[in-house]
Amino acid sequence: MKPIHPNRSDFILWLRATRSGRTFPQYVFSADTDMPFYGQIAFTSLDGREIVRTSFTADELVDGLEGLHACLARTNTALGRDDLRHTRVLRFEEPLRPPDLSGHDLFLHHMQHPSRAIWQDPFDPEGEAVEDRRASLEAFIAAGGTILDYDPQTGRVE
Repeated sequence: MKPIHPNRSDFILWLRATRSGRTFPQYVFSADTDMPFYGQIAFTSLDGREIVRTSFTADELVDGLEGLHACLARTNTALGRDDLRHTRVLRFEEPLRPPDLSGHDLFLHHMQHPSRAIWQDPFDPEGEAVEDRRASLEAFIAAGGTILDYDPQTGRVE
């Protein structure tokens, strides 16, 4: 795994499928702005605790969802795989808001009860997943996880 930019605090979000209960890792790019990781994406392997980080080509980057699918297909093909998937956020669910809150109390309520992301389950096209826990990249690797970096320009995997 290549070192990341010093201003980034990427982490692994472990998701739990709501139907099967199966857990899987999702790589989360994190920084003060999106500039340190613009054009990068991470795919999750269906076969285990593995993440592949890569970059979009210029054409893929400007092609929206079709570009995402092209990047995923290109990465799977280049690496001789068919197990990589992209997991996306389907929606956010807001917690119930007590009707009598306003002002500072409402602010505190939102801080203590943030909205919850509902993710797509990569094992079940109709399924959903929710956050189970978070882990640092170091903890993920120490627990047997693997993070590979694939450079589409050189074809190198590190």
